[in-house]
Amino acid sequence: MQKEAAKRADKHSSWLHNEEVLRQETERKMLNRSLALMLDEFKSEWKHKKTLLDEHCERLMMTVRERAEAQRHNLEKKYEVQRVPPVKYSTNTRDMVKQGKKI
Repeated sequence: MQKEAAKRADKHSSWLHNEEVLRQETERKMLNRSLALMLDEFKSEWKHKKTLLDEHCERLMMTVRERAEAQRHNLEKKYEVQRVPPVKYSTNTRDMVKQGKKI
């Protein structure tokens, strides 16, 4: 009788072990499948966010370039308007005086 009980207990424990192994395998498969889906979703979302970020950065760079160009243009205009007084002993001044041009 004890042998039969031990045999049944052993059979039951092996059945439980097999059931647990099967349950863990199916759970692992489901987790892997769900992880793959989550990764795909994350990659597509990240791709979208990256394109938005690239567009935003490009707009910022365009404004910086436009501002720099405007500042350079204004600076060139400012110095174009300002007349630099001639140097007394420069060759250009000497030539202008000899030609009778206004200094």
